Amino acid sequence: MDQYAVSIILLDETALIGLALLLVISGGIAAAFLFNVEIFFRRITYLWAIALLGLALSFSQTLWALTPAAANAGTLWLLVAGTMGAFVVFGMGVYAASAARSRHICGDTSYAALGFVPFANLWLMVILTRTEVRGFGIS
Repeated sequence: MDQYAVSIILLDETALIGLALLLVISGGIAAAFLFNVEIFFRRITYLWAIALLGLALSFSQTLWALTPAAANAGTLWLLVAGTMGAFVVFGMGVYAASAARSRHICGDTSYAALGFVPFANLWLMVILTRTEVRGFGIS
């Protein structure tokens, strides 16, 4: 198992970024089939959820500092699986938060995929629902 872990560690930077993006998207696709999102997120809740998910992903990547100790203990594969698994969990979290925000905006989760597209996910933060628009006195 450690041979596969070493081969992943030795990938060049572009390949590692591509692998991370693939894992995030696969986590989002898996979450779309596994989760039935019934909650609603307002804009600020969605913003906090995405920010906390990003922070948790950043903290999970500090585990790479344990690489020498894991290699000496023979558990390098466990470290690589955990750090790569963090990308899948991040993708699942982004889907859940985006689906909850989409349910608040339009009543269903049809716009949840926008959470994975840079700058397009701003639509989930900016768009007002009909009830929020009425609260501002706009019809």
